[in-house]
Amino acid sequence: MEVLTHFNPFEGPEIKHILHTTDAQEEIWYSCYFGGDDANKAYNLSLIIEFEGNLDITALQWSVDMLISRHEALRSVFSPDGKFINVFAAIIANIDLQDYAGLSSQEKDAAIKSYTKNDTGKVFDLTKEPLIRFAVLRTEADKFQFIMTTHHIVCDGWSLGIIMQELGALYSAKVKNVSHNLPDSVPYTEYVAHQNEIKISPEFNQTEQYWLNVFQNDIPKTNLPTDFKQITKRTYNGARINQLLDKNVVKGIKQTGIKGNSSLVLTLMAAFEILLYKITKQEGIVLGLPVAGQSSMGAKHLVGHCVKLLPMKSNLDIDDSFIDYLKKRKSANFDAFENQELSFGSLLKKLNIPRTPGRVPLVPVVFNVDMDLDDGVTFEGLSYKYHSNEREYETFELFLNATGSKDNIVLEWSYNTNLFKESTIHAMGESFNAILNKLIEQPNAKLSEILNRSNEDSIVTGLSLDYPNTTLHELLYKQATSTPTAIALEFKNEKVTYAELQRKINSTAVYLWEKGIRPGDTVAISLERSPELIATLFAILQCGARYVPIDTGYPDNRTLLMISDAESAFFICDTSKQALEHGAKTIFIEELRIKANETSETIIDVKVPSDAGAYIIYTSGSTGKPKGVQVTHNNVVNLLFSMGNEPGITPNDKIFATTTISFDAMVMEIFLPLIHGASVVLVDEETRKDGHLLLQKAIEDNITVIWGTPTIWQILLDSGWKKPLHIKALIGGEPVSKALSLKLLEKVDEVWNIYGPTETTVCCILTKITDQDDPITIGKPIANTDIYILDANGKPVRTGEVGEIVIGGDGVTNGYLGQEELTNERFVNNTFQAETSTKMYLSGDLGKLLPNGQIECLGRKDGQVKVRGHRIELGEIEHSLNKLKGIQSAATDVRNNALKAYVVYEGTNDEWDTDVALWKKQLASELPVFMLPHEYIKLDELPITLNGKLDRKNLPDGTHIITNKVESTQPFTKAEKLVSEVWKECLFLDTINLNDDFFELGGHSLIAAKVMTRLEEKSGQRLPLSSLFEYSTVKSLASLLKIEENTVTWDSMVPIQKNGSKTPLFIVHGAGLNILSFKTLKHNMDPEQPIYAFQAKGLDGKEDLLTSVEEIAAHYNESLLATQPKGPYKLAGYSSGGIIAYEMAKQLMAKGEEISALVLLDTYAYAHYGKSTSLGKKIAYGNYLANKTLHVLKQLSSREGFKYRIGVTKANLKKLYLRLKKDKTTVSKTDYDWEYEGRIIEHNKVVDRYHLKSLPIKVDLFRIEDVIDYTHDSVNLGWKSFAENGIELHYVPGDHLSMFSPPNDKVLSASLQRVLDNN
Repeated sequence: MEVLTHFNPFEGPEIKHILHTTDAQEEIWYSCYFGGDDANKAYNLSLIIEFEGNLDITALQWSVDMLISRHEALRSVFSPDGKFINVFAAIIANIDLQDYAGLSSQEKDAAIKSYTKNDTGKVFDLTKEPLIRFAVLRTEADKFQFIMTTHHIVCDGWSLGIIMQELGALYSAKVKNVSHNLPDSVPYTEYVAHQNEIKISPEFNQTEQYWLNVFQNDIPKTNLPTDFKQITKRTYNGARINQLLDKNVVKGIKQTGIKGNSSLVLTLMAAFEILLYKITKQEGIVLGLPVAGQSSMGAKHLVGHCVKLLPMKSNLDIDDSFIDYLKKRKSANFDAFENQELSFGSLLKKLNIPRTPGRVPLVPVVFNVDMDLDDGVTFEGLSYKYHSNEREYETFELFLNATGSKDNIVLEWSYNTNLFKESTIHAMGESFNAILNKLIEQPNAKLSEILNRSNEDSIVTGLSLDYPNTTLHELLYKQATSTPTAIALEFKNEKVTYAELQRKINSTAVYLWEKGIRPGDTVAISLERSPELIATLFAILQCGARYVPIDTGYPDNRTLLMISDAESAFFICDTSKQALEHGAKTIFIEELRIKANETSETIIDVKVPSDAGAYIIYTSGSTGKPKGVQVTHNNVVNLLFSMGNEPGITPNDKIFATTTISFDAMVMEIFLPLIHGASVVLVDEETRKDGHLLLQKAIEDNITVIWGTPTIWQILLDSGWKKPLHIKALIGGEPVSKALSLKLLEKVDEVWNIYGPTETTVCCILTKITDQDDPITIGKPIANTDIYILDANGKPVRTGEVGEIVIGGDGVTNGYLGQEELTNERFVNNTFQAETSTKMYLSGDLGKLLPNGQIECLGRKDGQVKVRGHRIELGEIEHSLNKLKGIQSAATDVRNNALKAYVVYEGTNDEWDTDVALWKKQLASELPVFMLPHEYIKLDELPITLNGKLDRKNLPDGTHIITNKVESTQPFTKAEKLVSEVWKECLFLDTINLNDDFFELGGHSLIAAKVMTRLEEKSGQRLPLSSLFEYSTVKSLASLLKIEENTVTWDSMVPIQKNGSKTPLFIVHGAGLNILSFKTLKHNMDPEQPIYAFQAKGLDGKEDLLTSVEEIAAHYNESLLATQPKGPYKLAGYSSGGIIAYEMAKQLMAKGEEISALVLLDTYAYAHYGKSTSLGKKIAYGNYLANKTLHVLKQLSSREGFKYRIGVTKANLKKLYLRLKKDKTTVSKTDYDWEYEGRIIEHNKVVDRYHLKSLPIKVDLFRIEDVIDYTHDSVNLGWKSFAENGIELHYVPGDHLSMFSPPNDKVLSASLQRVLDNN
């Protein structure tokens, strides 16, 4: 760094004035005080002037000095309590000079971006000068970027324009060696005095009363719909997008303004208000408008914070034209400008405004104009352009700044990222552009037409898509005719072509017809996944009948209930169910299989209408009785053609079929691929339950599409899934978490969120999830589907408001079989399409429409829940519980993805365990497994609300289980302890006994998969998931693990990135002995680049450090050779680790091995390293210390150097004190771990003793740009005499400690990868 002005650190600036802080400044001070650093940074104003030409740095520094001397505000700081301004007689603001001209294009861009980001986001200490800073970044010989950053408390937009004008005039005068002709500046002192005079004047009371009258009757709340859940704490995280307005739009809006006798600025502001009316759907809003106080005071050359924020209230009359509205706004703005002297904070104190935590009161949205800031700005001999810098912090929820010139307007949309997504702001910009065009084209049209105010705004309509008026079995026949030899089904080792499948269907249909199945019949079916199951389903449809799928694992009572409720005439099953007594005619698959193998070309020629029933699928019912949903061919065909379009499926796809037939997602796994010519891979039950096996099968079978619940996907992720696969992931059945979506996106090509109740045929809303989505939405409707978000009265709510998700369109089914009253309650007339007499389904799910047109689902409005994808009515389980002996009353709920039963018990504590076991057995005989409670909790009474209803939210989270006393037996062997620790981790338990049962502790399939994966990671042994079901106690499961009872030894080599096809990189730790700095390499280098890092033996303090560099290198080479037996080798070392890497190369070369790359990362070869004797080393080191002392003394003459040395000295003194104190407490070690520091000192002594000798090798030396400390070789860092084949220098941003840290890590990693690839 070059410092252009002399600085004496022992002299303090002279205070010229002490002033009272203005009201507006005090408001900023308090905001920074209470909001912390983030709030402070949100007030940074920063711009860049890009110069081209021969920039005279000395003249520019002189201009900066003169500028500051002219304006008191730029020489001001604030008292610690924010009450007073200290104006100094003079302050120094040196220009920070950075030269990036020698960097590559990529490195240069990264360096400029990094510097600008850091500068814009650097906090100002409001009590210390200066509150403005300057920098020049030299990017080419004649190109420079001049950065100016100041705090809003001493500057405003008007002032920035004055500063640019004066800097240009001063610089030009200095370069031409003439006097400047700038007018005298207006002291900020005069502005403060002017403000104080106003506050005691009669006019001030009138101003205050004006604003109170404006808000007397109502105070509108500008409530922008947000993308994220309500935040409860004010945040300042921000971002900005820029939108360039088309010149024709600018020209047109000017003409529109002329028609309303209004300026361009007022016309733009009024148009922005129209946008806000469209977004908020409100009738009244308040928009913040900053105005410059310099203008009202008549002091246009005044620099300082003089801005006033006016809360511009407006009301919408949709019968007005925009011209009418504009005229009203002009009058209101004129009145507001006349009464601008009341500060915003003062008005807030007077108004009784209810505050919403996390939101900005009264003016969350601000419109500002900073156009033509460079009017009259010239710099002698230079051409320039300027722009403001984006900052990552924002004070308002939305701040729209119109900048540029009156012909080239740029809209800067700054927004709070805790409230809005970038896509939402982009959509706002597009919507604003559309409104501007409408206002240009139709300035006299009613605002109701411009805003399109109607109910349809709250209705989302899917794509209108044509699909055939046909049936499922006819579509399959058409596909089989088209692609007869293509593979339709795969099951284990069997492959079935489309032609073979069609013949199986035909022969099965013939047999079923012979058995008496006719059109309109209902056929219950309970079979495992197999080609026979698929053929049978289509055969039933070919006969004109409909099927009822029943899971083979359902209890007999449940199976009988469904057969009876559906009035099934036939039941197709295997012989294991022959003892079931029901009124249906049974057809066994064993018999049918024989007949089906007699393949036939004969087709049952029955004309089945497309609105005929295809299947009845049962869902849980709140009354204790499941509900049968009646689905037609037409419903399913619409779904299949819509999903064929999006997310899309091709004949080249292979899709897993893993879902039970009783789950309607089976439609996507079977019918979707088969009517589009793709292949279905049927998965057996053993594979389906084991995440490892399922993942392996997906890889081996080249599966391209998988549907699964979040639970299934989590099982796969927890099953050792490492490498990405070319899979389209369909996920549904439960809400998708952000964390899960991000993990999936790393492993698959696409992730699609699928939403839809069974009553609307599997899926009615979907969306492609991206890593930017937050929250995860359910998306937009599929084809021929309408979604309505309705209030309790059936009226559409406004965008952003919560209502019930109601579904209309071709997917709406025929209601519940035999439950007319419930059907009429949930399937209601579509009042939005009254002329069609269609129905819409009330889903019971709450949701809201976001500004980007996506729908967010917010959970249930009733007692329905989902457990691992299964829709459950808690009332059905409670109905069954309340019938059991010993239960006075019961409630259920889902906590941590586990179903819990809460029981008011009539028995004694001694009887509890016996009764719980009996209840489990009785429930298992009538409810599916997924509806069985995992845990029974005894309560004295159930919590109730004030109106006497069950208060489910206040059911306890804790486990209040009363059990008989069992003697505690703790795990003993290593294997038992390992199993116990993994169970505690995965089940969130504090203690586990040796004989505890995994499933009785609340374990289920998702947790089981995680347990087995963690055991494999810790033990290196893979057990099948099924073993946990057979060996479900700690003791029995541990018996399967073969773990020797010996100690674990320290391993110096740690794989950072094990996989990849490139030659591995072996990198050695620095003086800190650990490898934590290297973690960023994994994320930034080529995924195909293996990386292994060496950490020091003895780092853990349990073993001694090695005592020579040669010994360390030999130890590391032993691990290296075990990993890569033959060269060539690529070595690297960071800091003193470069010395070790050099010695490793030396030893490997002595064995005849080739070193293709030796990378030294900011490694300094001290002069004494090259000396072989103790005396020689001491003399060389003494010479180094003498030169370093002179270097330090020279540094002290500069301000930055002095501050650096003071900081270093303080840190060293603190270390010395703590080392002498040697406090071994944990608290002390957070400041200084003297034991660890002692190991570092010992290691450095080892390196100091090393004798560095030259080698016939080339070195790639990575070094930071600015070395602050003394080096005897400031270019090659001492390596020139040791690398006989030359040195290639690579400059990286940051300093010695931050070169691996963001954002420097990306530049370093990219450069390092290039070196490795080129060698």
